[in-house]
Amino acid sequence: MGVNPKLSRPRDDLAFLFPYPYEYHGGHIQGAENIYTKDVILERFFVKPEETKGTVLIFHCEFSSERAPSLCRFVRNRDRLLNQGNYPKLNHPELYILDGGYKKFYQQYKELCEPQNYKPMKHKDHSSDLRQFRAKSKSWGAECKSRVFLRSSSKSDVI
Repeated sequence: MGVNPKLSRPRDDLAFLFPYPYEYHGGHIQGAENIYTKDVILERFFVKPEETKGTVLIFHCEFSSERAPSLCRFVRNRDRLLNQGNYPKLNHPELYILDGGYKKFYQQYKELCEPQNYKPMKHKDHSSDLRQFRAKSKSWGAECKSRVFLRSSSKSDVI
């Protein structure tokens, strides 16, 4: 279940995807899932697509300037690839990137975060975690460059 400060009630078809576990445990949007690897995204949203079809995916990281857009592009490209024979059909037509990331959301809607805290990506207590996750992220980039992905004509909006 996701939270939207402009909705009068929570929606069950929203999924907030949040990279890096130490940031997630330091504070996240209510209902956010700690999904930060492409393998987990594929398993969660594409192994049995009928179970999550139509779910609105909202990607965010600390600022939503690098990691969230990268994962969003990955999902759009994968969705296009899986539905290439049924263009323009998509399993997840609504993909969004949270404007300003978790940092901005936390500043404006602290009461919708749990725990009500904000842990930056470059937090001094997690420098080794950051190195580990960045190394893993670089291997994802190399893996994606070696594959052919179709370009999406759909727009991934920013909220």
